[in-house]
Amino acid sequence: SLREEGSRVIENLTSGESGGFILYKPKKADDNEDEKKKKKDEKSNSLLSSTNVANTNPHSDKTLLEFQPHLLQQHKEQQCLKYSTFAIATDEFFSHLSSQKVSHKADAAEAAARDRLAKIQADQQRRVDGLVQEQERWREG
Repeated sequence: SLREEGSRVIENLTSGESGGFILYKPKKADDNEDEKKKKKDEKSNSLLSSTNVANTNPHSDKTLLEFQPHLLQQHKEQQCLKYSTFAIATDEFFSHLSSQKVSHKADAAEAAARDRLAKIQADQQRRVDGLVQEQERWREG
């Protein structure tokens, strides 16, 4: 019955036997493709000398949603990671968030560097084109 289930859940929570759960969803396929492209770009042409956080994070292929001391009935069908204690699940969840913030900052810095590089390349190409046109005018005149 519901009363017995409630008592069992409270017993597990107070005794610490229930463990901990982190609910997650897999990252989208296009996100993984972007990560593969970034890794390939980093190997061939490294713009920044930052460490690749995705390599050190075991959950880089997941978007962690929330953590719980007990897996609720409404979340039984959802993908989850099970830990031996709730404290470990909580630590894992927040450390993932920290590494995700670092990763986002590194990605933003890399994107800004790419934008600057693209602008510099466009400006240099414009200057080269102008010099070529000027050289042609000197040859004709």
